[in-house]
Amino acid sequence: MTGYLTQVRDYKIDDGWQDNMVALKIPNLEIKQIFEAKRARSVDELESECEKALRQIDERMYARDFEDEYDSDHIHCYGIAFYKKRCLVKKK
Repeated sequence: MTGYLTQVRDYKIDDGWQDNMVALKIPNLEIKQIFEAKRARSVDELESECEKALRQIDERMYARDFEDEYDSDHIHCYGIAFYKKRCLVKKK
């Protein structure tokens, strides 16, 4: 994702964001990306935490805001799990 996402801090964020949080912008407006991240407690939990993140995207219907405007082929959902310096990403 390096070079694809760009950090954005040139606009005011009023959604309760703290200074240590980062806002990201995706330059390609035809494609909507939804990311949900989880912290695993061990390397063995990385896969299950990715699945949990993808389930959360479905259960909370994060993609619903984009469905009227974009074809489902253009909405990409990613579950991300972190454990120390390891990371696993699954796409739905």
